[in-house]
Amino acid sequence: MTLVKAKRHFKPFLTALAVLGLLFSGPFVKGEDTSPANTGKPTLAEFLPGKRVVMPVPIPEGQEPPPGINMQLLLQFERNGSVTVGVVINGKAMQPPFGKKRVLTYKVDKQSVTILKNGKADGGVVFATANPKKGDKVTLTEKGVEKKFTLKIVSVSKASPLKDAPALSPFGPGPKKAPELKK
Repeated sequence: MTLVKAKRHFKPFLTALAVLGLLFSGPFVKGEDTSPANTGKPTLAEFLPGKRVVMPVPIPEGQEPPPGINMQLLLQFERNGSVTVGVVINGKAMQPPFGKKRVLTYKVDKQSVTILKNGKADGGVVFATANPKKGDKVTLTEKGVEKKFTLKIVSVSKASPLKDAPALSPFGPGPKKAPELKK
């Protein structure tokens, strides 16, 4: 076989080897690590602590939102591993009266967040990305309920203290115990 015939015969083989070399050499040939932890962008577990995520209040099918009130759901992921559930009513971030009594924590696994009540799974949040932002989709789940709510994030901001909801808000204190009648 002459050199010219050999080149013609092996040309497709060499082209395939070159393509495979480009595909598999990637950044690892240079020693770079492109895992999520080393791309410069934080993982969800690194991103969430100290953040407040606001989304529309999930309204079950067939129900109407309260009239005259612009209300949104707020999840505040604290740096200590707790999560605060609150509301934004007419632009003001508030914590319902029962919010201080409920101690919820959270655990992140990839893009899923499990909300824990007394250390047991009570619901969850699934983010579309590891670095959520306005307009991204988020799915809320609740323990024991098959219905899931997929909502769009309204805002993501730095966590800050929540005000207590006023007594006349939709989350004001329940009615006082009725006085007992004397017989």
